[in-house]
Amino acid sequence: EEIDAIKAAIESTGAIDYTARSARSEADQAVAALACIPDSRYKEALHALTEFAVNRAY
Repeated sequence: EEIDAIKAAIESTGAIDYTARSARSEADQAVAALACIPDSRYKEALHALTEFAVNRAY
C-alpha cells in the first residue's frame, strides 16, 4: 500500500516520462557517436546495449 502511494506520487510528477525521454536522447547521441567506428560485432554490441538500457522494463 505504501509502495503504491510512492509510485503514484512519482508518476504524478512526470518524472518517469521525463527520464524515459532523457534516456532515449542520450542513447540516440551514443548511437550517433558510434557512426564513425567501422562496423563490427563490438559496435553492434554497443548499439544493442543502448537499446537494452532504454527499452528495459521492470
